[in-house]
Amino acid sequence: MTAAVQITGIKDTEFEATAAVDGQALVMRLWGNADLRVNAPLGPFLDSVDDEAKRNHMGEVVADFRELVFMNSSCLKEFVRWIAQVDERTDNHYRIRFLSDPAAQWQSRSLQALRAFAPNLVTIDIT
Repeated sequence: MTAAVQITGIKDTEFEATAAVDGQALVMRLWGNADLRVNAPLGPFLDSVDDEAKRNHMGEVVADFRELVFMNSSCLKEFVRWIAQVDERTDNHYRIRFLSDPAAQWQSRSLQALRAFAPNLVTIDIT
């Protein structure tokens, strides 16, 4: 049985990020505009997601981008750092799956770039 997830989300007037366990996956949902105001808390949020996924031996972390309108390059870089951190690990590995909105063309481009950093670790579902 997995323990309760203890991740402090991010809540801003134009952005929100939450994380919760859903079956054998840890699911984070991002909503709104991930711009410069979000960059500072995003790194610690992703570190907390990573810590919880390791602690609970999750097989997968799902990043739901379907309600994300925009993400700047600084925030995208935090995802690159997180993916690289997971990919370099030899134990406590988990898969990363991104859920993407097919109407948001920027997501397709950005997520393909993220997948290129760790193609054996990252998958993208366009739903």
